Amino acid sequence: MLIAWRKGIWNNILWKGILAGRVIVVSQEATYESGLSGRQRQLKEEFTQARGYWNSLWDGVLRLDPDFFEAYLNFSAVPWKNGTLEPKIKEFIYIAIDASTTHLYEPGLRLHIQNALRYGATKEEIMEVYELASVLGIHTCTLGVPVLLEELERQDGHKRVGE
Repeated sequence: MLIAWRKGIWNNILWKGILAGRVIVVSQEATYESGLSGRQRQLKEEFTQARGYWNSLWDGVLRLDPDFFEAYLNFSAVPWKNGTLEPKIKEFIYIAIDASTTHLYEPGLRLHIQNALRYGATKEEIMEVYELASVLGIHTCTLGVPVLLEELERQDGHKRVGE
């Protein structure tokens, strides 16, 4: 049994060799669940129903501040309850956010790639999401170059010491 600490979340993985090409993964779900209040268990169930999955990344937030978690649940579930985009497209948007240069959140990226693939996404579609999200980096130039030009112009208006 391998127990690893990663970003404050216990991952409990039991490797029993390869059975029919599968690796067996066991979680500490039962232990975790017994430590939740009735309200926390209900919130977890509501999240799972609204979003179609549960990830242990949320365990700490749910345990430490159920009010905050509930507010996030209500806010983030709106497109899943009332939205018109198909689930695969919603997951593409999450992938773009998690892969963007201003976010770079690998655990969320992995989760939403798994969800998108489960909803029928292809590797080509996910790659296109990366390509679209990558243009976010161009803002380095669209913001930076005009400032550089302004500063060069301002500096050219003044004599530099030593020139």
